Amino acid sequence: MIDRLWQRKEEEILQISPVVQWHFGFCVSKDMKSHQMNWQERFFDTVSLQTSGVATVLELYRASQLQISEEESSLERIHAWTSKFLKQQLLNKTIPNKQLQKQVDYELKNFHGIPDRVGNRRSLELYDMDNYQVLKAAYRCPAIHNEDLFLFSRQDFNICQAQHQKELEQLERWNEQSATAYGSEEVEILFTALYNTVNEVAAKAYIEQGRCVKHLLVSLWVEMLTSFMREMDLWSDETPPSVDEYLSFAWLSISCRSCILTSTHFLGIKLSEEMVMSPEFTSLCKHVSFVARLLNDLQTFKKEEEERKLNSVILMQAAHKDGGGISEEDAIWEIKKIVEFNRRKLLQMVYQRNGSIVPRECKDVFWKTSKIAYYLYSSGDEFTSPQEMMEDMKSLIYKPLQLPALATS
Repeated sequence: MIDRLWQRKEEEILQISPVVQWHFGFCVSKDMKSHQMNWQERFFDTVSLQTSGVATVLELYRASQLQISEEESSLERIHAWTSKFLKQQLLNKTIPNKQLQKQVDYELKNFHGIPDRVGNRRSLELYDMDNYQVLKAAYRCPAIHNEDLFLFSRQDFNICQAQHQKELEQLERWNEQSATAYGSEEVEILFTALYNTVNEVAAKAYIEQGRCVKHLLVSLWVEMLTSFMREMDLWSDETPPSVDEYLSFAWLSISCRSCILTSTHFLGIKLSEEMVMSPEFTSLCKHVSFVARLLNDLQTFKKEEEERKLNSVILMQAAHKDGGGISEEDAIWEIKKIVEFNRRKLLQMVYQRNGSIVPRECKDVFWKTSKIAYYLYSSGDEFTSPQEMMEDMKSLIYKPLQLPALATS
């Protein structure tokens, strides 16, 4: 029904906030977004910091994160205002609802780096049916009571958790077999494990796709290993590469392309070789890889400077040395701008419908990969020194959500 109303441009659907429209996967044009943001503009101009409901402002903060163009000044203004308001509320400890206070604090820390399962668990743990203000009530199903939906969501989470436990057990068995079946030589172990893995994945992909993808998997690994070698060669050179030269191969060495292109063959949809190797697929790979690579660089540049390794922050400073140089802070700012540019481009492509040949299921994998990158590298290097991630994985795999006791009549 929502799709039919959208196609007909019915007034009812056009009045729904952009965050709802984007949730259903609709591409919102600039003109339509301008029209739909009028209510937010009026809210911004008329509501003071003292009278705004925190839950309402949190919804606006979430909507402001959907900016994909530098021309969307409304979203920029709303993001600046809501961020300031929510941070001030936390600082002053003026959010009466403790669950809502925790939710605000969690989303302000790393909004783009909240993986779906982690966010779902956090929301279910913090959800308060009696006190938390539920927005957009008109779009809820009136036949379902909040308590019923809440109970169903927790049961669904625990069912998925049981499946994750089975998958982890399979992975652990595979790891044990790989560690004991081969000799002690590292190169032999790595090559044999890679050879067997590629053949195993190719065999499973053939069942899913009805065609052989082994040559694609091999080419992805060769491409990635070649980028490793190029990085090593430039690392040993006396003259450092430019930032552009570094990015020309660094987006491959972060391994997003090989991981994503492999996994998309197991989504339950048929993908032709032309589609997987299309410019659109490549652009999606590049944008998400730039995000992941540069977020990694931002958290590891001090360590890699000591180890004399290549890093975009270090190269950005070196590139401006002849012109008087730039500070470390300015170099970080320049890299962050490149990250934000690619994040917006990725989001734009994910929601683009006209002229797109990549299925939405595949695009979602790219977007979720970018969220994982933010999750890993938002405030540290969770990939090599996992701390918060370890706790989150324990809660996702080993700690079931407690189900509320059923009321007796």
